[in-house]
Amino acid sequence: MFSFLHNLFKKKPFGLYICDEYVQATLLNGNMKQPKIIASGQKALPAGIVQNGTIMKREELADIIKQLLAETKPQPIKVKRCILALPASQTFEHVFFLEKNLGSPQIQKFLNEELEETLPLSRGEIKYKIKIMPLTKTQIVFVCAMDINSANTYLETLKKNCNLDPEIIEPRHLGMARAVQADFTQDEGIIIVDQSETKINWVLFWKGKIFDSNAVSIEDLPEDIVASIIYFEEKSRRKVTEILVAADQEKADIIIKSLQSAVKVPITAVPEVAIATGAGLRALDRNGNQINLV
Repeated sequence: MFSFLHNLFKKKPFGLYICDEYVQATLLNGNMKQPKIIASGQKALPAGIVQNGTIMKREELADIIKQLLAETKPQPIKVKRCILALPASQTFEHVFFLEKNLGSPQIQKFLNEELEETLPLSRGEIKYKIKIMPLTKTQIVFVCAMDINSANTYLETLKKNCNLDPEIIEPRHLGMARAVQADFTQDEGIIIVDQSETKINWVLFWKGKIFDSNAVSIEDLPEDIVASIIYFEEKSRRKVTEILVAADQEKADIIIKSLQSAVKVPITAVPEVAIATGAGLRALDRNGNQINLV
């Protein structure tokens, strides 16, 4: 009983997002339908502290994170537990379609053989988690991976240099999808496109899981998304019914214009979102079947 009451009143972990240009932090309470921001803030990073998502200067980054947490409004964030969203350059996702009768040992053996060929990392450098979606005649194995040395650097920076407790590490895409608050759990494909710090990221969701994702230039975006839609519809026997563009108005207009001539799917602009808010929302989300790279 005491444990239940302790968990009930224990403060939720805050969301933290780190990229080349800035760090964001958001603490929320409430629930997914009615979230309330308790504190939030963003602080710029001088060039060179984080490069292409890789931490280059741990102590300098830690000092800025500490400053940010002390300066969030309307109150400082004193919670130690956090949910870290990684920039798109740090995570790699891939979907495999395997026979329905394959068990866990066979799936693991397959991944050990295939991941090095599929991901831009060698097997010994990969830290990864999988989620399996069973279908009638096949099973979808979603793999989310990152460089193990980079993962350790993030964890050590937050734990040792910032005295924080990172409970969850997740791809930027998942936080973004939560912050947009569209229904990604339906049995059809939905694509969300956003402009990150360096490239345009897109993610195809199906039944609440990432089916496919990539980071591309604006020139390559239409061809990339068309190829993914064709692949998705062939494998899932479902349709992509909507494309959401999360960016400021100027960037959204450019992205939408580039896509309109290539796809026949409805395209809608949605407000630009704070990734740290999406990460913080995970603390309010009762869906436990989510990626955690810790």
